[in-house]
Amino acid sequence: MLPRVNVAYETYGTLSPAKDNAVLICHALSGDSHVARHDEKDDTGWWEILIGPGKPVDTDRYFVICPNILGGCRGSTGPMSFNPETGARVWC
Repeated sequence: MLPRVNVAYETYGTLSPAKDNAVLICHALSGDSHVARHDEKDDTGWWEILIGPGKPVDTDRYFVICPNILGGCRGSTGPMSFNPETGARVWC
């Protein structure tokens, strides 16, 4: 049991007032939550070709959420995380 976890995520676009335009993008274990650039100065995302203004998953129309899975590290609780109750690594 993990009493508390961190989940990193990134969002793109704007959630509509009706909250009916959300798209959840999940990744394989080798990915992370950085699916696309937020602006021209940002690093390239792993699905850059499909997500962004005017692309198939159009962030001018959709609110995209991409969470990082548990164990995937890069901001989410994973093998290198510490248990806050014991100070030991979560998984060793």
